[in-house]
Amino acid sequence: LVMIDDNSTDGSYEILSRYQKDYKFITLIRNSTTIGMDKNFSKVINKAKTEYVWFFGQDDILIEGAIDKILKNINSVEAPELIYVNYKQMDHHMNSVLCPSYIDTQFLSRKKITGDYFFDNKKEYFKCFESLPTFLPAIVFKKNLWNQNIADKFLNTHYVQVGMMNMMKDDLKILVLFKPYIHGRIPNNKWQRDGSSLFSVLLGYQKMLFISSKNNALPKHIYQLHHRRYILNYFFMVYNCKRLGLVLSENNIIDLDFISNDGRIIKVYFKSILKIPFIFH
Repeated sequence: LVMIDDNSTDGSYEILSRYQKDYKFITLIRNSTTIGMDKNFSKVINKAKTEYVWFFGQDDILIEGAIDKILKNINSVEAPELIYVNYKQMDHHMNSVLCPSYIDTQFLSRKKITGDYFFDNKKEYFKCFESLPTFLPAIVFKKNLWNQNIADKFLNTHYVQVGMMNMMKDDLKILVLFKPYIHGRIPNNKWQRDGSSLFSVLLGYQKMLFISSKNNALPKHIYQLHHRRYILNYFFMVYNCKRLGLVLSENNIIDLDFISNDGRIIKVYFKSILKIPFIFH
């Protein structure tokens, strides 16, 4: 168990240190400065010494039987190289279910799976699903598939792990576990409630997809689906982010230019929406 404390000030490191003394299988790392999500993901995986890696946030919950299910599959004769673990989305207090099965929101067509399903390659996977999982605990994969040089392309997108999965080999063996083995908490006091952070995260996802597409790591229909969706929802995204106090950074403008793909109309559209005073929205 490798744990990273990103220069917290709330006593987390001291609590973790006490656990480390009692459990020798814990490796504890403390950053001297705050480095953010993507760099933490890359840093923690490079410290792992196991064949498989399972990313996990500190505020999500595994249900009983989840670990046994994963171990059974990675120790099987035809062990998958990547496992997509389905999950429930819960509210901030873990009392109410916001989405009972996230996989059900990801199907591309009416043809849906209703049980565990094994895909021989990414092409077959993307005929069924619109994206690889973005939620950290939904991902279990072979560590040797993580190429740090490739991962560096996606730093500061907030989605380095998804970009890295997109860039993995075409014949990636993917297992989808249909039962929700995780209860994922949707907090109401983090980046979702800060306009600047929310804008950067939503923009970062599109940037990650654009890089993946330019490297021929995404089927054309998948990228076009997300690109169209981003353009259609962009006005409402900007409105909500401004309502939550959006302050644009220079990097935001650079990233918008980057994902515009040299399309003059799209570039003007992105920037003109941003310049509209909030009162006129």
